[in-house]
Amino acid sequence: MDTAAAADAYAALHTLLRSTDQKGRQSYLAHATTNYDLAIEAALDADTTSELISGFASRRGDAASRFTPNLLTSVNDSTRLVPVLHLHGAVGWYEHSGDVVRRTPADETFDERRVPALLLPDEQKDPTAFGPPAAQIWGAFRHHLRNATHILVLGQSLHDAHIVNLLTADDVAAAITIVVHVSPTPAGDFDIATSPEIEHLQRTLPGATLIGGEFGPKRATAGLDRHAVQSWLRSDGPLRSQDA
Repeated sequence: MDTAAAADAYAALHTLLRSTDQKGRQSYLAHATTNYDLAIEAALDADTTSELISGFASRRGDAASRFTPNLLTSVNDSTRLVPVLHLHGAVGWYEHSGDVVRRTPADETFDERRVPALLLPDEQKDPTAFGPPAAQIWGAFRHHLRNATHILVLGQSLHDAHIVNLLTADDVAAAITIVVHVSPTPAGDFDIATSPEIEHLQRTLPGATLIGGEFGPKRATAGLDRHAVQSWLRSDGPLRSQDA
């Protein structure tokens, strides 16, 4: 992973989201991801205006840190603290003892005797049967969705029924925008009609706004329709704004 490129991409995204909050108010952000990598964490570690909330707490003298789920939901209205929810777990997460999950440093030597605390991609998975830490992370995900005014779906084609069920729950009233991944035309526009996912996305979340774009280390927010994002964020809504 190119840490510097990831940091630049997410820093640009955060600047775009925060600078265009409705009525000029500073927004608070939260990330939820199904990726196992630590690109978002790398970006937040490099961002002097934000502080990462990973859900893990360290004890003095202990290189590993212990999963502490209440940290993920205790940051509402903070414009500095940014929780990151790994819905499927992340690299370096291991079962420790009982229901305890510990996170080890990335440069620690791999020990094959340890059991990774990960959820593997599975359309049949049942969130109601999850054990720690997945149960608490998905609970925190529901919490942030209920409190959001705006949800930006980025890099997710919404084939996971469990995520869709939470996004369409009766207690989620946020304005949802989905970034449809398409390459720019020679004129620099993004024509979402060229995406094979359009019909699926419209059928899955019929009330969502669809905008075309690319996001990643090479394009960052230069690959997003900034005007569409700004118009969406400036729409009326409750006090808080969130990126999920």
